[in-house]
Amino acid sequence: MYVLKIFHEEPAALGASFDGGESAEAFLSALGAAPRYVRLYLTGSVAPNEGHADATGLSALPEEAWKPALAKTLGLEHQTPSALDRLAPGAWHVLPGLDRLDRSLTGALSSDDAPTRLTALRALLDAGCTVLHAEPAPDGFDLHVFAPHPLLDRFVAALPPARGDLRRFAAPYRSLRSEAKFYFERWGALPPPPGLVEV
Repeated sequence: MYVLKIFHEEPAALGASFDGGESAEAFLSALGAAPRYVRLYLTGSVAPNEGHADATGLSALPEEAWKPALAKTLGLEHQTPSALDRLAPGAWHVLPGLDRLDRSLTGALSSDDAPTRLTALRALLDAGCTVLHAEPAPDGFDLHVFAPHPLLDRFVAALPPARGDLRRFAAPYRSLRSEAKFYFERWGALPPPPGLVEV
């Protein structure tokens, strides 16, 4: 059995904070002007069955379970090869490609300093870019997709028809703060994470 999990955060603050004093007017003004980023985190697992070993990571799933739908969602379906074909654990990709003046932002994404990374990420999103990060997973990689516009509904709509050996779930990113909730499909005796839906 294959399981595709879509963790979503729309909007996502991505480390932005409010520092406007205690004025309600300042807070509401800052809230109205706050950037509206989105984040999808795609991961997967393979339950052991005939011909398949237990595996964890988006890249452990058959590509047809997620890659064509994501390519369509990101407008990459006619690009060969696309950034999705060049994914490897730890890699960052910026869509569309950047010119020479912006390459320092791409380099900053790989920084060990979290504030530097977040500043670069927000700058790229503010410029209208979509940013992919292949997060290392036990068996390959998972995928962060950061964008300046909503993605979840378009991605779910682009998924292929359901099939018996593949289940797909979506859940709010913030509801998965423990290992048991992140791997809910392997902890069947526990209640499901809040907001979990099968898609």
